[in-house]
Amino acid sequence: MLDTQKRLLEYAVQRIGRAALAARLRVPLAILDDWLMALTPMPTAKFIALVEYVLDHFDSNVH
Repeated sequence: MLDTQKRLLEYAVQRIGRAALAARLRVPLAILDDWLMALTPMPTAKFIALVEYVLDHFDSNVH
């Protein structure tokens, strides 16, 4: 699951940038960076919000 979270976070960062993603998820940049580096677990509610955002705003070719 952590690999999936990290890949989806990285994909979203590539599409909209770190600051915009942190704002969208309503977390400080430091927390987003911790998730990207797998230093702290991403809460399930935030992961669901990330998935919903990606599905609603980006194409379905997430690799």
